[in-house]
Amino acid sequence: MRITIFLLLSFFSVLSYASCELEMASIRTETLSLSIYDEGCANDQIVIDFATKDRESSKFESSIKVPFLSECALTKDGFKCNAKGKTPLAGATYKKVKFGRSWHDNSCGDGEPNYDAPGEKYICVKGCGKLTIPEYLIGNDGSC
Repeated sequence: MRITIFLLLSFFSVLSYASCELEMASIRTETLSLSIYDEGCANDQIVIDFATKDRESSKFESSIKVPFLSECALTKDGFKCNAKGKTPLAGATYKKVKFGRSWHDNSCGDGEPNYDAPGEKYICVKGCGKLTIPEYLIGNDGSC
């Protein structure tokens, strides 16, 4: 299990300096808030945490946490989610690509900021037809 967590963290290119909880990828739209992150030092588990907006009240419902490995599997250059999964990523395949510059300074308070670090994005390349499946996720490459 620890090897799997290490591989996931390596894959999502995340470094931690000040915090145990790491956000790896996320998207927030008018109808969906979704993050992939590890749950911190006490729990060696990567989760998909999502909430959809309630049509009646226009507020986000309570978030739902699902273990990443029960929904998705890593591929050579991204990840693929089970079509029968419980998350908005169900049935989608994502490919990691370089995208612009990192939104984060990558210093985490213990060094010089590096605003020139490349950013990354996960683009949906298969199973993207449903309205509930995000076209892309922003990679959070250096969240503290």
